[in-house]
Amino acid sequence: AKLRYDFKLGQDFKVSLGPVMHVYDHVDMNSFANNEAVDFSSTFFINNPLTVLVNPQTGGAGAAIDWNPGNGAFSVRAVYLAANASDANSGLNRSAINSIVTTGGITTNRGLFGDPYQGTVELEFAPKDGDKKGPFAIRLQYTNASISNLTINTGGVNVEWAFAKGAALFGRYGFGSIDSRNGVAANANPALRNFVNANATSTSISPQTWMFGLAFPDLFKPGALAAIAVGQPFIASTVGNSSQTNVELFYNFPITDNIRITPDLQFIFNPNNNSANGTVTVGTLRTVFSF
Repeated sequence: AKLRYDFKLGQDFKVSLGPVMHVYDHVDMNSFANNEAVDFSSTFFINNPLTVLVNPQTGGAGAAIDWNPGNGAFSVRAVYLAANASDANSGLNRSAINSIVTTGGITTNRGLFGDPYQGTVELEFAPKDGDKKGPFAIRLQYTNASISNLTINTGGVNVEWAFAKGAALFGRYGFGSIDSRNGVAANANPALRNFVNANATSTSISPQTWMFGLAFPDLFKPGALAAIAVGQPFIASTVGNSSQTNVELFYNFPITDNIRITPDLQFIFNPNNNSANGTVTVGTLRTVFSF
């Protein structure tokens, strides 16, 4: 599931290399919404869907850097992953290639920048409290990717602020463009055909995504964490007739130092950006054993 080598070049510069790496291990971190074993169950609330593009389950081969000059408030991070590093032409299946060829040809990238790949740069400002982590952090992100013969350019903002003892707010916002290569209209591209409206003749879409939440560390017991968040994963006028809206709340309660139980409740309104779809309700009782 993971295979990488982390090492330091000096006191404030870390490098990671490996054949099985994941974007979320290196950028878009958040103290209150980043770990399905501790906080939210939905991947949408764990990471910005316009920032983590290479499959978060399988990852890819690549490299990452993390530079925190002088152990100060600023950090610069970057990660590059190739999801199919051993076969850069495997980003499209044969049926997809045949479909696009009939519309006028296809060009799939090869080599270092093969399809699919992702490169992300992140700048963080997080003032420290002495040698400890401070209460505030903001992260600015830029991502360039090629997935399923689509060119993707996105920006992102990730914020957390523990504004009082036992209370914090956090959120993410993403925006950008998804462009179909070779001038193929979005409604003719197999990667987008089942996702956009039939009249989406443009070769690009400009989605947005956002989420916002409140967290309550140490609620009722030291080490506990409760939080609630709301957000919309994919907002685009050419996608469906409404915007899907997610709401999730949980309470992570430590039974012992090694056992944590988390009741979790999710509501999904207008699933798949379709107002005709009924609301989805998901209840989960999660138990995590750490040893």
